[in-house]
Amino acid sequence: MTVPFIDLTRINQPYAADVKSALDALIESGEFVLGESVRRFEENFAKRMRAAHAIGVANGPDGVYLALLALGLQPGEEVICPVFGYPAAAVAIPRIGATPIFAEVDENFLIDPESVRALVSERTRAILAVHTFGRACNMTALEQISSEFGLHLIEDATHACGAEIGGTPVGSIGIAGIYSFYPSRNLGAIGDGGMIVTNNEELAARLRLYRDLGRDADGRTVDLGVSSRLEDFQAAVLDLKLASLDEDNADRIANADFYREQLNGETFAMPAPVDDLGHVYNMFVIRHAQRDQLRNFLKERLVETRVHYPRPLHLEPCFQYLGYQEGQFPTAERLCKEVLSLPINPGLSRREIDEVVHAMSLFAQSFPAAAK
Repeated sequence: MTVPFIDLTRINQPYAADVKSALDALIESGEFVLGESVRRFEENFAKRMRAAHAIGVANGPDGVYLALLALGLQPGEEVICPVFGYPAAAVAIPRIGATPIFAEVDENFLIDPESVRALVSERTRAILAVHTFGRACNMTALEQISSEFGLHLIEDATHACGAEIGGTPVGSIGIAGIYSFYPSRNLGAIGDGGMIVTNNEELAARLRLYRDLGRDADGRTVDLGVSSRLEDFQAAVLDLKLASLDEDNADRIANADFYREQLNGETFAMPAPVDDLGHVYNMFVIRHAQRDQLRNFLKERLVETRVHYPRPLHLEPCFQYLGYQEGQFPTAERLCKEVLSLPINPGLSRREIDEVVHAMSLFAQSFPAAAK
């Protein structure tokens, strides 16, 4: 049987009737951008994330850019961010004219606070904490560093919608938190979308201004903003799905627990369990020294996988101008050669997960060496 890495049709089918009704209502209302559906979703999302303000934007990467813009970062200033991960967040930094400073990551793919501390300079203005794959960063340590040096602490929670630290949702801890609603995220749109949350009223006002071309409530263009507006259709869909977020995350966690119970931990390096909701598994990423052989083996047995991510950011062509060299981030470089993402999404049947486990067990008989 084919085991899909992600089946968006299956994920969205339970909402189909309500989505069609929402679309009909929007067509009737004529409100398509920053209308009542957006305002309602912003209010509900802010409540769920226990934040004072939620500002809908067009997508997650725009959210990072707008947060940096609204915080007043200037050309030549620096933002420390992890060297492992999807480029979208780091790319937002030079868009604002600032310089990304890459920090090493730990074995959980998360920014290493000690590496961050060593990189702080007189030009550093912010730390960008990315909750990669849905696992929460060590926010206690990062908060201490940001407080000590007077830095903005921004959270990229694009993989971690619904994750919590001690009962506090990630994204609401720093000065601003950014979420992505790309279809494959824990809370996914039928298209794209993003959200910024903050407890800072002044920052929220600037974010609302900048997402709409710098226009104020009277329609005057009072600053230089961008066009990054959440559409009402996506907001209506997301509002419907928000009610199921915790249930869907519980499904992801149960799938992750099953993998850990069934797979050989001596052969496959797997993410360690986290208490409560410290990891909501947007992806379940294992490591193996023969990653490419494993992926091909699973493909032959109709199990779809992905590689997240094949290159550390300092080796991406777009960041060559920064002058980094291969070998500067040994942990991230090693992880990129070993990582493999398994199917984890809600709605996967136990039969499908059993098929993944069976195929990997067969592989382990020939390639027992795990990543170290």
